[in-house]
Amino acid sequence: KKEKQNMKEEEERRKKEEEEEKKEKIECKEKERSGKGEKEGRLRMKMKEERKRLKDKEKNRERKKENRNDKRRKAKQL
Repeated sequence: KKEKQNMKEEEERRKKEEEEEKKEKIECKEKERSGKGEKEGRLRMKMKEERKRLKDKEKNRERKKENRNDKRRKAKQL
């Protein structure tokens, strides 16, 4: 019973994180569009770093997801 509740809470947390990431990506794109001259160059670099950070965040989420799935599989086997 507790496991189901924990899994539900985890799912909700993950959904919230995904929504936040979508918002961040949209904001990044909007920031990239605005910006001129020298400002634009710095902004581009900032956005590049931001995209890398988001990508790393996504990889970590996938890794955590796999770890959770592995734990579930092991629990079912026992």
